[in-house]
Amino acid sequence: MNPRRLFTILLISSFAALLAGCGSSSKGSSSSSSTAAAPANGSKAGTSSKAPASPAEVKAATAECKRIIASASKLTANAKTKLEGACSAAAKGDLTTVKKVAKEVCEEAISTSSLPPASKEKAAAACSKA
Repeated sequence: MNPRRLFTILLISSFAALLAGCGSSSKGSSSSSSTAAAPANGSKAGTSSKAPASPAEVKAATAECKRIIASASKLTANAKTKLEGACSAAAKGDLTTVKKVAKEVCEEAISTSSLPPASKEKAAAACSKA
């Protein structure tokens, strides 16, 4: 297991928390900000010189990822299931599946949101870049 997998699991957790705020039925305007978790050693993802994550660290990060997703009350059951699978895929190093799931859940959250059409288009374009 390497630090990149651990970082990916933490990133999925952050993404799930961010999506939990999407899709509000409120018509009022509000703004929010979110910051993704950075690797503990301060390096950029994929460039870490830290020793590979131990199986126990990966297991703990995977459990935390799933816990965060389960507690996200605004995510649909389908989105939660997909994201929990992405946590497990990240733990195995399957980043292709993680990216695919992230894009699907992002698009689902946008399509069911109360955003105006122009904002939905911009947000959907951002999903494709993820």
